[in-house]
Amino acid sequence: GRIYTAQIMLSINSHDLEAAQQWSDRSQPLPSKHLPHLAVMMTAYRLAGRDEDGRTVAELIRETRTPRSAERLQRSNYKLDDTLRDAVVEAHMAYGLA
Repeated sequence: GRIYTAQIMLSINSHDLEAAQQWSDRSQPLPSKHLPHLAVMMTAYRLAGRDEDGRTVAELIRETRTPRSAERLQRSNYKLDDTLRDAVVEAHMAYGLA
């Protein structure tokens, strides 16, 4: 799962949304609830306009943890590049997780 997570993050950072959603698709089915992976998958789907897939992943995140504030998401993702961090926070907000 971590290889997929890294590939999705790299693709989003380089603005290659096609690759980001392809890596997200390759990581299916979702056997685990690894939150960082789920967050970048959800973000890739959101950026690609695949809201149904994004909502599906958001439901998995919701089952794993309670929603967090946008500020807390910003702080907890401090290691991410600004573009990716902002996209992750926006996706969480769009799907009611922040």
